[in-house]
Amino acid sequence: MGGIPQQQNQTMAHSPPPQAAPGIRTSLGLTPQEMRIVQYHDKTIETGTVGKDDEGRPVTVYSIGIKIPKGEPNAGKFVSVPGYNRETRKIMNEGDAYKRYKKEIGEGSWPLYNSGSELNERSRAIHQIMDNDAGKANRR
Repeated sequence: MGGIPQQQNQTMAHSPPPQAAPGIRTSLGLTPQEMRIVQYHDKTIETGTVGKDDEGRPVTVYSIGIKIPKGEPNAGKFVSVPGYNRETRKIMNEGDAYKRYKKEIGEGSWPLYNSGSELNERSRAIHQIMDNDAGKANRR
């Protein structure tokens, strides 16, 4: 794989209860692809498949930034995909995450960015939602 944009954003429980704090979700101006990251987070909480990192913190997405390799559609761009596998409750490495989501990446299902720094900036913004939901994830 190409280089990772320097940050694997550990995505924890993120969404506040819709009735309690919908503002943060709408104020970030998320694209449909970025909302897919949020939806992954939500489903992880809803299904009770929240994992734990090495320090015992809840993990619901663990976003991984991947530089799309040469020869692939959107080569050279950066994509953010879930690195946390709900089925195994394990965090995948970059190669495994790329293999798992390669088709969906090609279909434009996950957010694409022109640079690693752009990906990291947006990942930090999206993570605000997960931080807001940390209490829900900790109860799982």
